[in-house]
Amino acid sequence: MRRSSPTSAFASPAALGLAAVAAALATASAAASCPADREVMLEKLNRVRAAGALCGARGSFPPAQALQWNERLAGMAFAQAQWLVSVDELLHVGPRGETIGERAHQAGYRYARVGENLAQGQPTLDAALRAWQVSEAHCATLFAAPYTEAAIACLPARDGRPLWVMALGLPKRPAP
Repeated sequence: MRRSSPTSAFASPAALGLAAVAAALATASAAASCPADREVMLEKLNRVRAAGALCGARGSFPPAQALQWNERLAGMAFAQAQWLVSVDELLHVGPRGETIGERAHQAGYRYARVGENLAQGQPTLDAALRAWQVSEAHCATLFAAPYTEAAIACLPARDGRPLWVMALGLPKRPAP
């Protein structure tokens, strides 16, 4: 959690005005870095997955199939991003300690498999995708072949930097 500086109580009104302007600019910058076009986000994600990857000790992953956007995953990812911004932390649990599986179920997403990657501070989706590729666990989630659906949410965090939530899923097929 972030703590305010002990000297902040003694800042002049002019300095506070500059700080407010700087915070507004940082937030606007993060908002500008968060793509609004889901097709663009999905295309970038699929381009990365199409290349395959070596995920350290997690192994080598061949090119993975293209993913489809899923609105239920998008709602879940956005809700998680909102909550993470409010608590100013990166956590893979929801507000009441829910796992990703529980959050997916609450969002109405019936899954056989579900995964999530989080990142904060990367100025663009391309940078977030690169960060996930260099982390063995995140890389393995990103390239896992069984996933067929995805969504990405991005919001400005309290410090103005983008916070990214990517949800991946394989829907449960109805029994024949």
